[in-house]
Amino acid sequence: MAKKKVSLKKNSVKGNNNSKTKSATKGKKNIVIIAIVIIIVVILISKWKAQDKDTQEVSLIIDNQNITSELEDEIIIENDIVYISFEDVKKCLDKTIYFEEDSNLILTSGDKKIVALEIDSNEVEINGSKVKINGQAKRTEQGLIYIPISELENVYDIDFSYIQNTNNIVIDYYSKKLEKAYLAKNVSVKSEQSNFSKTVERVKQGSWVIYVSEEDGWAKVRTQNGNLGYVKSKNLTNFVTEREDFESSSSDTEGKVLEKDVSKENISTYKKRQKVIDNILTDAVSKEYKSVKITCKDNEENEDFERFKIEVVPILKECGISVKCE
Repeated sequence: MAKKKVSLKKNSVKGNNNSKTKSATKGKKNIVIIAIVIIIVVILISKWKAQDKDTQEVSLIIDNQNITSELEDEIIIENDIVYISFEDVKKCLDKTIYFEEDSNLILTSGDKKIVALEIDSNEVEINGSKVKINGQAKRTEQGLIYIPISELENVYDIDFSYIQNTNNIVIDYYSKKLEKAYLAKNVSVKSEQSNFSKTVERVKQGSWVIYVSEEDGWAKVRTQNGNLGYVKSKNLTNFVTEREDFESSSSDTEGKVLEKDVSKENISTYKKRQKVIDNILTDAVSKEYKSVKITCKDNEENEDFERFKIEVVPILKECGISVKCE
């Protein structure tokens, strides 16, 4: 019986050892499997991030509003020149932009500039003067017209920047207020007014951001990378106003008014309208008029006169002459 007991004890010990060995082996396998899963996840995330960076959509931000979703067509970037379609420029920047098909000219205007861009030409005409630019207005194979908007900063009086690492295009009007603030600590810029919302960008203490607005203890900001988001207002310090809102002076000018009736003038094309405008400007300057009143007896549904009004105002305004069209 004693031998049997000893034999049983040995068998029991052997069984326990086998159990421990199997358990240890199983544990090692689980660790290896978990490690492999972690490695695969890390690789997939890295690959996803790399693809996301390469395919990141170009964003258009105008006056601290992301209007990318409002665009009809894609933005094209070639040789560091940014092109926006004719329709999107009309929708977002210049409602009066016009394509004169007979002369193949795009006519666009700012506060004091009227510009004529010919398709496939590096030469543009600004208030009657020829200027060379990088890039050129062009038409795609699909028939869409594209404008080198990054070359027209002085026309629209805008500060234009393309931030390559974030694919953000930022347009600020010089006539609008711009205020900077510095960060009192490291912060995560959030997509919404919540600590639990997506992090748009992490910004270090001492960096500046563009301050946009404030609500419920949160400040809307724009980072140096052009990203829009929210930070706690208490984390902003040292506010600096870069420029104030600019309001143009009234067009009413005291003194003699030069009156011009263009009803008998041929203003059917850009070139012909420019000739009439040049004559009015020469007459006003030579006689020292500071105000011009332009009329057209045949004004009812006169599309040519509507274009004339758009084109005459910037040119005379640049010369300090106020214009009133009836």
